[in-house]
Amino acid sequence: MKKKSEKLIAFCDVCESEDSVYYHCSGCGKDFCYNCQNKNAVGQKFAHAAHFSGSSDCFLCMDCLTKPTPAVKAILTAYLKIQQLRNEAKVWNEDFDKRCKTAEAEVQKVAEKYNIK
Repeated sequence: MKKKSEKLIAFCDVCESEDSVYYHCSGCGKDFCYNCQNKNAVGQKFAHAAHFSGSSDCFLCMDCLTKPTPAVKAILTAYLKIQQLRNEAKVWNEDFDKRCKTAEAEVQKVAEKYNIK
């Protein structure tokens, strides 16, 4: 048997429009529409931040950013750790690619020297 799902209608907490809500604050749960976020800069989006539902994008409203609760501080700390790890991975990947190209060039020289195809 399938359960009947109910659709919840979200309202923007700034302009109270029923238009699509694009931003949901992970700290306090407020909803913001696309227009309010772009016009009023009501918060900040963190790409791939860690929060209670796993690892995905995270949005925090200005209230939560200016007066962070312990939960919001934990979200920001986790985001900064993830960002640091991604930066380290980027540097590692660039170095790895450089070393691979050097090794491939050496293999090519050996193949040419010994006439290997």
